[in-house]
Amino acid sequence: MARFSKKSPMVDAARKFLASKSSRQIERLVRERKLLKKRKSAPMLRASRSWQKWEEDLLGTFHDKVVAARIGRTQAAVQLHRLLLDIPHVPRVRLNDWTPKQDAQLGKMPDAEVGRRIGRSELAVEMRRQKLGIAKEDSKSRHYTPEEEKLLGTMADTEFARRFGRTVLGVQAHRAALGIEKFNRQRRSWSAEEDALLGTVRDEKVARQLNRTLDSVLVRRSKLRIPVFAPKRRNWRPEEDKLLGTLSDVEIAERLGRSREVVRQRRCYFGLRDPVARQFWTEEEDRLLGVLPDIEVSHRLHRTLSGVKGRRKKLGIPVVARKQTTR
Repeated sequence: MARFSKKSPMVDAARKFLASKSSRQIERLVRERKLLKKRKSAPMLRASRSWQKWEEDLLGTFHDKVVAARIGRTQAAVQLHRLLLDIPHVPRVRLNDWTPKQDAQLGKMPDAEVGRRIGRSELAVEMRRQKLGIAKEDSKSRHYTPEEEKLLGTMADTEFARRFGRTVLGVQAHRAALGIEKFNRQRRSWSAEEDALLGTVRDEKVARQLNRTLDSVLVRRSKLRIPVFAPKRRNWRPEEDKLLGTLSDVEIAERLGRSREVVRQRRCYFGLRDPVARQFWTEEEDRLLGVLPDIEVSHRLHRTLSGVKGRRKKLGIPVVARKQTTR
């Protein structure tokens, strides 16, 4: 350390500086000087120092922030060294984490019921169930067990739905699909005459004629595998196909009891032409244009008035005024 003589400019400047300070300020300067010397003399911990065996043993046993505070390193240095050694981090345990027992209840009952039992909201239960890929519990789509199917028809549908937590409509549909008749203490058996009536008319009409419920008629017809009555979907017979193209679609529809659109589609399927459809104009028909009034031409040629007018205008033939009868 360089030494200064008593007459040097630095000494004079120091004396003037101290003379301008109070005794309290001088004591504070001296105290700060002593603290600075003490800090310089203390050993400093550097992050670049090599890792010890006992330090590496702590990695992965506690959170990186806790390990960093114990060994005097930064959290980033602890995390980097742990990743280099391929040591997994300690999972953070929270008070509201899902337990395996809670996850086991997902999908076995409605989300609202699960949330009520485990003390969580319905939205939280739904999000957890979707995260684990568990299907939602739905009484409408829940499969029927063999024990449940054996009880169908032995009690009222409403009682069955209440007992097994299903909808009444779902119970009725499944019972009808299995061909099981509805529970009825006063059930009467079906006669051969009643079975012969099934499928010949609509189920509603059969129910009214036989004084039975519509559900009973539906189940009986399904059990006998009789197709539903559908006159609009009946098959075409060969003698009906022979009429196509010989008469107008309207006349054929009236004769066969079918709609005009169905007849037209069937005729087009065979590539047949409608005999009353629009035809090309002949030379004889064109000669009548402009000679007779348009209304008379339409009556003679069995064409529409708009068709006659359009053809005459296309050929550039002037209109002929209709003769007025004198009284």
